[in-house]
Amino acid sequence: KKMTLSGEDVLMFGKKMTLSGDGTRIGVIGNLMKLVDSDGDGFLRVYDLSEDGSEWVPAAPDVTFGDRRNFIDVAASEDGEVFIVRTSGGQYSARIVRLVERLTEDGAGVDTDGHRYDWVPVGNGGIPPIGNGALNSGFIDLSADGSTVAVSDYMNDNDSGKSAGLVRVYRLNPATREWTQLNGGNTSTPLLRGNRPFDEFGWCLSLSRDGNRLAAGGIGPIRVLDWRLEEVAGEDENEKGGAWVRASVDVVGGVDEDAGHHCSLVGRGDLLAVGAIKGSLQGTGLSRVFELRT
Repeated sequence: KKMTLSGEDVLMFGKKMTLSGDGTRIGVIGNLMKLVDSDGDGFLRVYDLSEDGSEWVPAAPDVTFGDRRNFIDVAASEDGEVFIVRTSGGQYSARIVRLVERLTEDGAGVDTDGHRYDWVPVGNGGIPPIGNGALNSGFIDLSADGSTVAVSDYMNDNDSGKSAGLVRVYRLNPATREWTQLNGGNTSTPLLRGNRPFDEFGWCLSLSRDGNRLAAGGIGPIRVLDWRLEEVAGEDENEKGGAWVRASVDVVGGVDEDAGHHCSLVGRGDLLAVGAIKGSLQGTGLSRVFELRT
């Protein structure tokens, strides 16, 4: 059945969207323009599918942070409770929030101002900037349970050169409720950045369902990495070190195919879909699906 969502009070409504695993909740980002003092602010609007499946109903008030930052990308956990938005700069490069149902003292649901849910931060609520400019550009992905976040800045200047690109992965520590970077003790590991200037590593970004496998790419090949914990007997998993290691050889497209601009891991990460925007003999683009066999 066709159902349309529209945003009469906003600009660029639908620039990016994300669905819950069962398809009954959708998150949409855009930019506010209704009020002069909010013009330019990014927003996230979340809808639930009605019980009879006839319409999309707003689930919670819009998510805005009041810092006049554009929202670039959005992702949701499989259950549709956790949402992450990629912002254009400022104090955070990404913000993570969770839906909490409004309840009375006896546990009954409350629907006030047309919404059943409120928003609360997840952990400390944000991922620090990974870019080296006032405005950074990139994307995000989220594991199925919402506890692991991948963030990219594909225009990042680093040891590999100008606009080589950079990716960071964070995991929520359940004990401290802080987002902790998974970097293997090396914040500039070559595996999480482009190989050379203008690689724009991070245009393509995808996590496996459990967040332990990462696919990322740009102008060059797509790199598939696994997060491996150190084997330390008796140590709490949240205190163990680890490292990113190659899960396979790089996925390389043809000459000038730009094969690293789009990618998506499925399930545990054994299947990888790749979009080469300049692929095919006519340069009209093509998609490929790869299976990792061990």
